[in-house]
Amino acid sequence: MSTQPSEKIQNRSPRYVLQVKDKKILRYAPYPRGNRTFFTEVLNLSETGMAFTVPFLDAPQMSESIMVEFSTPNNESFACFAKVQRVQKLTVLESDFFQKDCKLVAVKFEQLNKEQILLLRKSLSKEFKKIQKNFYRQQMWLKLAWHWKFKKAMILSGVAVTLAIFSAALFFI
Repeated sequence: MSTQPSEKIQNRSPRYVLQVKDKKILRYAPYPRGNRTFFTEVLNLSETGMAFTVPFLDAPQMSESIMVEFSTPNNESFACFAKVQRVQKLTVLESDFFQKDCKLVAVKFEQLNKEQILLLRKSLSKEFKKIQKNFYRQQMWLKLAWHWKFKKAMILSGVAVTLAIFSAALFFI
């Protein structure tokens, strides 16, 4: 048995992890004391929030409201208010020899109007469908490769029989 109290389980929207092709730049500023703007990189995005990394000194505080501006996966500009839900230490591997310590910040979007919700939903839905299509295509190729490797003789004999029947049909025509 665990001696630590159990953490509250929260329902979360599916996360889209930004890909190399996506614009990852995020601009944010503390609200209402938005006297300075920070730039960083988005890690993942959902209909309800996002996660990004920041240097230690630039990290917003828990429950702080910030203004965020970024591009959706289909490159449409998006700006809204967000509330910081989680801040934690994170080590990012920059290369084989270099790692940097930073903070992971997770925020929940606030005060979204219907158009913004639809824009996010449409953009993320499109990307999820692309990912699913690529996954199914990859699975089909893996299945074909497996069949080719382990059932090559049976496949070749099936193709040979089909060709024989086809050529015989052509001969009798």
